[in-house]
Amino acid sequence: LETASPEPVENIQEGSDTPQVNPQVETVASDDVSANDNAMSQIMIKATSSTWIELKTEAEETVVAKLLLADEMINIPDDGVYTLTTGNAGGLLIGYQGDDASWKTLGVNGEILKMKAIDNSLLKD
Repeated sequence: LETASPEPVENIQEGSDTPQVNPQVETVASDDVSANDNAMSQIMIKATSSTWIELKTEAEETVVAKLLLADEMINIPDDGVYTLTTGNAGGLLIGYQGDDASWKTLGVNGEILKMKAIDNSLLKD
């Protein structure tokens, strides 16, 4: 019996660079994020606990797949539609860079999200 093997995923070791298909996605420590003129349009995802994430484009190309550590953030490019898969939605917040009031949880601890669309609608009351 033959089984299809999954596409190879780069191993990430602590302290190494995040593999990126799209150079607009970057991982930053939350202390490094400061408000700027574009603050209200830049959507960010922040880990409140160590949480594995995979961000894909509309064409299902992997942009980033890694373990986000607590207080680590990634920016979501505003050049298209992106989806998020995670094994712990309760360990992630989504919000606008520089706007502390905008941050919302993506789910409850242990909740699995598969291909969740990431856009401004998640930040509306």
